Amino acid sequence: MSSDADRPRPRPLVPTLLLAILGTAPAVADEARWQPFASTRLKAHTYGHSDFPADSNAHVLDLHLGTALRFNDRFDAAVELEAIVDTKLGTFDDGVDRDPDRPVITDPNAEEINRAWVRYRQGRVAVKVGRQRLDLTNGRFIGSARFRLNEQTYDAVRFDAPLGSRGGLTAAFFNKVHRVGGDDHPQGEWTGDSYVLHAHWLLGSSDKDAPRMDAYHYAIHSPEAAANSLRITGARLKTPGKKKSLRPNLEVEFAHQRDWENNPRDVDLRYMAATARWSAGAWKLASGFELMEGDGDVGFQTPLARKHKFAGLSDQFLKTPAEGLRDRFVKTGYRFPDRGRVSKPRVDIAYHDFSGWRGDSVRGHEVDLRFRCNIGKTKLDAVWAHFDGRRGRADAEHFWLMVSRKIM
Repeated sequence: MSSDADRPRPRPLVPTLLLAILGTAPAVADEARWQPFASTRLKAHTYGHSDFPADSNAHVLDLHLGTALRFNDRFDAAVELEAIVDTKLGTFDDGVDRDPDRPVITDPNAEEINRAWVRYRQGRVAVKVGRQRLDLTNGRFIGSARFRLNEQTYDAVRFDAPLGSRGGLTAAFFNKVHRVGGDDHPQGEWTGDSYVLHAHWLLGSSDKDAPRMDAYHYAIHSPEAAANSLRITGARLKTPGKKKSLRPNLEVEFAHQRDWENNPRDVDLRYMAATARWSAGAWKLASGFELMEGDGDVGFQTPLARKHKFAGLSDQFLKTPAEGLRDRFVKTGYRFPDRGRVSKPRVDIAYHDFSGWRGDSVRGHEVDLRFRCNIGKTKLDAVWAHFDGRRGRADAEHFWLMVSRKIM
């Protein structure tokens, strides 16, 4: 069998396919409608970790600038540029400019094309080609990592089509992933021919409050990080809750992970998760667990996930330990009334209990406190996250304030 080094390098997907499709643009350019957009975020982030003698303090600004272009009812496109700039108001290890005395905050300087795609649509059928976001179901296995200033995007061809009258099918192929570390990071770009297949459909006789079933198969090939060449096959069921009753919204998921392509390890691991959610007026409550199996050699990995969304906001388990991970959590939130220019104010609190896959080795506890609101066109997001490590695992504490605003 030939190695990855012997294989010809894939041709760049975005330039090749975009040029081919944009060659048809002059025929419809007279009807084109432009919609420019721009947004900015300022993030102040402090990260303390008991394994490091000093804290990281980051004050980073990002700017996203682009345009959407609609040729007609069937063709549209978008281009988005991004720039991430360290204001030098603090000192931190960004993963590229290293500081061994401080923990990593992955927000390095970067200037990149974040998105550049063309799409053709006819009814419920769509083909999208170019650099784009891929967010499937809740983003646990394939996502865009939007919390990071340098968003994770994919050079991909995506096909969406109906699956009967009550379902849908998504198939995508991608050969480059632009990761949150940026182009200057050794692992900032992953190549390799990967594909995803995803189907969903509604159960029952009515579309209103119908349970939804998702089934998927993801095959990730990563020459740059062979241990992340994996196949993930699974299913997810989501049932709606009922307002003014104790019946919760339920989410249940099971997945199986195997090694693929150049992965040197023998991987045969399981994933299980279940969450129950209740809502009553301005209050929300959720409780559940997430289990990622480990065999003592390797744990169930999620290399392309929206990782910050899962297993606590302190990001202490971006990589699953070899003994696996069991996360039991409870979350609650309250939505305050709007007042003047302040809209959608809410507070969320979460508690996580972490242990090994079998629950026999406590790894730590975490408390997360989050406040979000809009002030006019400006969004505020403030978080305090504290991880109390056990059995040799370090303590960690985060605080950040993020201010976001759409410029146009």
